[in-house]
Amino acid sequence: MVDEIRETIKNVSPYAHGKTIKEIKEEYGLDKVAKLCFNENPYAPYPNCLSAIKNEFENLNYYADADYIELKELIGERLGFAKKNIALSHGAVGILEILSKIFIQKGNEVIIPESTYGLYEDLSRSLGAVVKKAPLVSDKINVEVMLDKITPETKLIWLCNPHNPTGTIIKDSEFKYFLDQVPEDVWIIVDEAYYEFTDAEELPDTTATVKEGENIILVRTFSKAYGMAGLRLGYALADQEIIRAIKQASQPFNANKAAIAGAKAVLKDDSYFKKAVNKINDSKEYLISELKKMNYQVLPSYTNFVFFRTSYPADEITNELLQNGVMVASGSRWNCDKGIRVSIGKPEENQKFLQELKRAGS
Repeated sequence: MVDEIRETIKNVSPYAHGKTIKEIKEEYGLDKVAKLCFNENPYAPYPNCLSAIKNEFENLNYYADADYIELKELIGERLGFAKKNIALSHGAVGILEILSKIFIQKGNEVIIPESTYGLYEDLSRSLGAVVKKAPLVSDKINVEVMLDKITPETKLIWLCNPHNPTGTIIKDSEFKYFLDQVPEDVWIIVDEAYYEFTDAEELPDTTATVKEGENIILVRTFSKAYGMAGLRLGYALADQEIIRAIKQASQPFNANKAAIAGAKAVLKDDSYFKKAVNKINDSKEYLISELKKMNYQVLPSYTNFVFFRTSYPADEITNELLQNGVMVASGSRWNCDKGIRVSIGKPEENQKFLQELKRAGS
């Protein structure tokens, strides 16, 4: 039976989520663990989200509205889109998986940044695509390098903006130039999971680009700034024909009622969301300042995490932090052996991280 599994699937590594908090506590005899490795929101779930979910409990024996009309209307009102230009799925990951199935055929070329969210490569290879990687320049996606990778065989380009794991951005002027140069038969998927953590003027107005009819699809999530990672809900903004194709390729009822209820609540009243984002950004600036005082090379961040470089192998430092109750991400998974990505936690978690980092780096 194993021989019947497609080779393209066999060659994809399962997602590496690491040890659980329970396992870490038991292994190292810890009472508390600061989980600062998955870019989660420490101030969620928000009270209005929880209340809406609880009110939905007695209806969980029924399927959700398959068209998610009310939630699409709320997203559309916020971003200026019609329902016909919005698709939902179980997390941004669900949207990304569907889009890869829609566009990629065996032998197609796809382009991704060299050090980026690993799912883009995994999804592409699982469908038999030829993956071409564009190196980062100064820890940023460089549009000229991306453009140089395009050939007549290129089908799809994956972008993450703001970028994971570095936290940097493609600026508006760079993005406009990039769009002008990309051939009309090449589609661009822009993963904007961290979009809500910045209002920087340099960030591209990608929603306007979609409305102008460019070959671009935006993917966003309720996991990060809205604090609903465990509920799995994401959405796409795209041309009506792409949204129709997403629906054709999707599982039926591919978003759950609890997630939908929570998402509607946080969109109707975004006061908790705004407070949390402000707290996270304030803590981020503090963390960057403290890391610089410790002489680490720290990248500017437009997200809810910070990426910095060390003088020692990142795996050694992250392992020592782990043994002392702090979970962060080693840059080795992105071929950056001396880089570390740390999510912004609550103040006491950030202090614990800084304290243990000083010990590990001394």
